[in-house]
Amino acid sequence: MIHPRAMAWVEPLFPRGRWYDWYTHEAVEGADAAIALDAPLEHVNVHIRAGRIVPAQHPGMTTAETRDSDYELIVAADERGAAAGRLYLDDGETLDSPHRWLGLHFRARTLWVSPQSGCYAAGRPLARLTLLGVPGVRGVAVNGTAVECTVEAAGASVDISGLRVDLNAPSRITLL
Repeated sequence: MIHPRAMAWVEPLFPRGRWYDWYTHEAVEGADAAIALDAPLEHVNVHIRAGRIVPAQHPGMTTAETRDSDYELIVAADERGAAAGRLYLDDGETLDSPHRWLGLHFRARTLWVSPQSGCYAAGRPLARLTLLGVPGVRGVAVNGTAVECTVEAAGASVDISGLRVDLNAPSRITLL
């Protein structure tokens, strides 16, 4: 039995709206008030605000290793089922390298990936989506064509892996 004094918690102030735990994907409803959260030593309380899209890559031991991994997006839908974000791409090494900005917009169960400016050629595809607050996903279509992928619902999230979406061209990813 764990002694009650050994239990740890924090009471962060959450602004109004929905927030998703980075690791467990559980939703927390903020109300401009402190909310008591468990804070065991093995869990860092990091949350994503609903309505945001967070780009990621699998971390490597060096920036070159990280850049050699596929992209993924964490889509944290708000109460209306919408989210937005941006992704900046460059070579990660030189000061005057070409770059590219991508706009990321999710609504009505559709994700639009739109190159906005720049000429940098992304070498890796978008391979994975993690959807928070978007239930009932059975499959995916990219630019109107159903694609083979793995869809796994896990508690409060849906993970879609096995995508090969080219980030150098506009794409429409529709959830089926």
